[in-house]
Amino acid sequence: MTPDLDALGQHFVQLSRELEALDLIYRTRDTLEEVLCEEIEKRVINRCRSVFDKPILKRATKWLYEWVYPWLSNVLPENGDADESLTVWSKRLNYHLCMMFCDLRISELFDIIIDYPDSKPAIDDLVLCVKSLDQDYRHRVVKSLHSSFQKRLLIPGAATSDILKGYISTIKCLRLLDPPGVLLEKVTGPIRDYLRTRTDTVKCLVTAWTDDQGNDPELIEELGKAEIPIPTEDAEDAYFENDNWVPDPVDAGPNYKSSVYRSADITNLLISVFDDTEPITREIQNQMGVKLLNKTDFETETEITKLELFKLRFGETKMQHTEVMIKDIADSKRIDHYVYPEGPLQKGREENESALLHTTIVSRLFWPTLRNEDFNVPQPIQEAMERYEESFERYKKTRKLQWMTSLGKVHLELELEDRTLEFDVAPVYATIIYNFQEQDPQKLRRLMNFWIDRGVLKEIQKDTWIVLEIAESAIIDDFIPPEDHNQFSIQTVEDPKVEALRVYWSYIQGMLINLGEMTLERMHTMLNTFVQAPNKFEHSPEELREFLMLMVKQEKVEFRAGIFKLKS
Repeated sequence: MTPDLDALGQHFVQLSRELEALDLIYRTRDTLEEVLCEEIEKRVINRCRSVFDKPILKRATKWLYEWVYPWLSNVLPENGDADESLTVWSKRLNYHLCMMFCDLRISELFDIIIDYPDSKPAIDDLVLCVKSLDQDYRHRVVKSLHSSFQKRLLIPGAATSDILKGYISTIKCLRLLDPPGVLLEKVTGPIRDYLRTRTDTVKCLVTAWTDDQGNDPELIEELGKAEIPIPTEDAEDAYFENDNWVPDPVDAGPNYKSSVYRSADITNLLISVFDDTEPITREIQNQMGVKLLNKTDFETETEITKLELFKLRFGETKMQHTEVMIKDIADSKRIDHYVYPEGPLQKGREENESALLHTTIVSRLFWPTLRNEDFNVPQPIQEAMERYEESFERYKKTRKLQWMTSLGKVHLELELEDRTLEFDVAPVYATIIYNFQEQDPQKLRRLMNFWIDRGVLKEIQKDTWIVLEIAESAIIDDFIPPEDHNQFSIQTVEDPKVEALRVYWSYIQGMLINLGEMTLERMHTMLNTFVQAPNKFEHSPEELREFLMLMVKQEKVEFRAGIFKLKS
């Protein structure tokens, strides 16, 4: 039988009045407040913890007004001061609720930032909550995030691309929480300092900007946004003439740049991580060069669009070399049409068979240093090169071509006895399969692995290969040779640092063989400890990580979940 709730309520009210008559309500007020605060804390933790994708604060406040305060009105004395007493209690309990909610959200702020924009409701709740609190929360936000960054983000095992994403999310979240940008300046200082120490920060940033696959749309979207003009120091007085001007917050430091942290867009803040934009513009030129060298259709519309955005950010002068590189592709298209007037360049198999060879002609002084390894190309290609050169010299009477035979892409169709295979490969691999037995096997042994892993060649004894007319094993479709196409054809400034670590490869191999899987931190510690003069190891964890990732690309090491192990 269900109890009569109204009757129970009346009994509770009667009991409260008897306690009041005995003056026990007043005597137990501190205990009552403690119990209510504990219930509020339990409610906040149980209902709000890790819930970031929907508003929670208003629901928690509603619980106070619909359940706690009506219950409290029955407990408090019925006298002239009852309403005033309930008002005082409600203010104190509201403050306690906001304080508990704020403490919880500050402890979860790193996760909220990483989950942004899905976690925006949690930020909005926190913005509402802190309006009821004192300024102490700002210090706790900085302290909490600094601790979380050091433990979970600014570590050698974290990918630079993930650190950049975390930095961007931090900017967006803290601008919602603190529009003047004081928290942004104080919180992101360690991230900016750490990004400067990473040797691949510039490369990751430019890769995201130039990515055509949309793998990081956020950075590309930010790059395309119009920059809000930032007042110079000489124009700082203009703020005082602005009706919307507000003074800097009281906790702003002496070096706080209000104009930057109030107005600068995310791209500008990313660029300002570096003292000089020269490394960024040089990396843009390098990566643009790789993309342009891989063009088979001479279409540069995407690159032209990106170039205009880069001009807005870095100025036309610094983008001059990249502009010439793109122009070279357009000029190459015109020359190609001149060389093959009867068969204009088309795509795929529709291409005119007489147009065996198409070239990209570059202005050497405006391109990055291009790596080239000379080798003897097949006779039909050599003849096509000679015919192309004759046509070019008629078109450009004062110019001569210098061929870079290792650059480019070759489309192959291999017709074997039981299968037909198609590949787009670098010229050296095409040359090997065309007439591989005439090449020096000692020099090309590593390159032979490309066709061995594709199931086309088989080494039957040392330095002796045969063509597998009948397939023996499954073909590895996702194999990527270490120097395929033009991916490594641009000489970058980081290469010497990577090459310097090759002398330690035998040590690294030995550790991975004898000790098994290792983290980057453990490997770096052991190299520092055990590798002494004359080859003492004095490289940073970031430099070691970059070298290991190169070994991953070269299929010598595997990397998964922060662990490196020797590839079997």
